[in-house]
Amino acid sequence: MSDPAPAGLRRESRTLLPTVSVIIPAYNAGSTVERAIRSVLCQSRADLEVIVVDDGSTDATPKIVREIAAQDNRVRLIQNPINLGVAASRNRALDAATGIWIALLDADDVWLPERLEQLLKRGAAYDIVSDDLLIVRSTEMHQPGLPAGDFSRLLASRS
Repeated sequence: MSDPAPAGLRRESRTLLPTVSVIIPAYNAGSTVERAIRSVLCQSRADLEVIVVDDGSTDATPKIVREIAAQDNRVRLIQNPINLGVAASRNRALDAATGIWIALLDADDVWLPERLEQLLKRGAAYDIVSDDLLIVRSTEMHQPGLPAGDFSRLLASRS
């Protein structure tokens, strides 16, 4: 497999550093953060780290993240002492990130299993890579340019 880093950022030697640092800011996301993290941990690319920044939550968000981190050392928790906002939380995670690539995920969103792999394949020659959105509302979903349909059928068709 070729190194997915853009030209000029290729690693001199293979290390244990992750290729992708996934940043998840979270504020009172106890009902959704576990699903978001697990969607990252189930990626077809395993060379990643997940940095969750708890932004002063008053719910179970930090407890949930700690439990997941205890099971998987790719997950790290950073806690803001007070609510600083999403931008400051992302910036704290950026300071802690060790990956070549940065990927952003909100605590109430999920990724399909091959998202990072597909982005990295296309990103080898670029500095910035982005992808389309898949908007899901309950069991109904809408992907821009496609008619609304059943989410489970879409997932089945992608495997």
